[in-house]
Amino acid sequence: MDDLRKQVSLDGLVVLPQIGEAEFLRTAWSLGRPHPHPDAEASGRTVIRPDGRAGVPGLGFTFSGLTPHTDRSRHPHPPRFLGIHLVRQDAATGGFPRFVDLNLVTANFEDQDLDRLWLKELDGPGTLPIQLGHGSGFRYRDDDVWALDGPANLVGEFRRRVDLAVQTVDWLRSGDAYLVDNHRYAHGRTPIASPDRIAVRVLIDASHTGPTGTASASGPAS
Repeated sequence: MDDLRKQVSLDGLVVLPQIGEAEFLRTAWSLGRPHPHPDAEASGRTVIRPDGRAGVPGLGFTFSGLTPHTDRSRHPHPPRFLGIHLVRQDAATGGFPRFVDLNLVTANFEDQDLDRLWLKELDGPGTLPIQLGHGSGFRYRDDDVWALDGPANLVGEFRRRVDLAVQTVDWLRSGDAYLVDNHRYAHGRTPIASPDRIAVRVLIDASHTGPTGTASASGPAS
């Protein structure tokens, strides 16, 4: 699994075609330990379906599309990896993943300019730097709760590059999965068109071994 970790770290995004859920979970947990999330089961697994849940958090459990963002972006240490297994996904369900490579977006930005860009909580006092540390990746979110903030010229250029860099992947189907470097790729989705669309999500804090020292199909209890 060291090869997988290197591949995800190098490429930022790895597709796992036609993989069973148990194998997907074993593969995901080989990258590290579950990152805590209030919507997750004790194992770290979260089933995402448009069941009508609303509020904050909860937008991911509706039919709404999601703008590309770093998962858990408002936390001091967002999880390193994100894994999604598409249990039911086809052309009729919608909910196709959207990706933005933040390495491409930030290319040729000077470090001092990146230091001047923040995420700002629109209805509160919160601010967070987009850089997780020089050379350590990025956090990104730009919506009606947290928005990109800083000098107008830098914010405008950053948003322009994000718009150009967005990729919608509409060829993934039921049984496909992917792993994302959450410190490099912002991740969203198109609107969901059918209640049949179901995905399983895991958030992973990087470690040198799996959460129990060996790969586990279900992950550990938290």
